[in-house]
Amino acid sequence: MQNMPNNTAPANNGGYYVDLVKLVILCIVTCGIYEFYWIYKVTEFTNQDGAEYRNPTNKLLLCLFVPFYFLYWIYVTCKKIETISAQRGVPANDVTVLALVFYFVFSPVTVVVMQNSINKLSQ
Repeated sequence: MQNMPNNTAPANNGGYYVDLVKLVILCIVTCGIYEFYWIYKVTEFTNQDGAEYRNPTNKLLLCLFVPFYFLYWIYVTCKKIETISAQRGVPANDVTVLALVFYFVFSPVTVVVMQNSINKLSQ
């Protein structure tokens, strides 16, 4: 019998797959620093929609230093995820309102909600 490799992560189809448990653990262990890397990678991923190019470094710096810019980033990024879902023919849930509400209730859940939508595109 052949030994088959056990790959737990799905194939990367031009997406940015991160296991949700790993995402939560990294955000907690790094005291939120991983979230900044995540913002960079998600901005990079959402540039696949073919619309306006958003420089990931600029968006990260704006999220870091401009008050409430992260709210705008969440809104635009969720809309871009929805556009990419439509382009790929993947049924999409509009998580924009949910992500914005969770930002005010418990911010780390916003990252999980958005990453869950991205993971669906990566499968």
